[in-house]
Amino acid sequence: MITLSSAASRMSVTVEELGPKYAEALRAVLARDISHNLYLLGFLEELGIAPRPEGRSFAFWGAFRGEELRAALLVDGDRGWVMPSASDVSDVAAIARHLEGRVRARVCVGDASAVDPIIRF
Repeated sequence: MITLSSAASRMSVTVEELGPKYAEALRAVLARDISHNLYLLGFLEELGIAPRPEGRSFAFWGAFRGEELRAALLVDGDRGWVMPSASDVSDVAAIARHLEGRVRARVCVGDASAVDPIIRF
């Protein structure tokens, strides 16, 4: 977990990997814009929020402002796919900064403004 603050936002953003206790919060974030988050919603429903020991390698990461989950990012390790939720770009960028140097994205899919900070890592 990492906490970042921005003078512009006046509120710190905490980034952490999402586990089962955040499943409902993640569904709520993704449901805000179903058309843009349809793949992420399907992925969550099919494979869950965390990988099974015998399953595929992936992780959902989240950006929190206080206790509120504001944005999510799927890192699909098996495919090298990275996909942000349709959320505030500054929240997605906070996740990207946290993962910089830890993730090698082969494919990044999403809104251009959300993908821009991700392709830099």
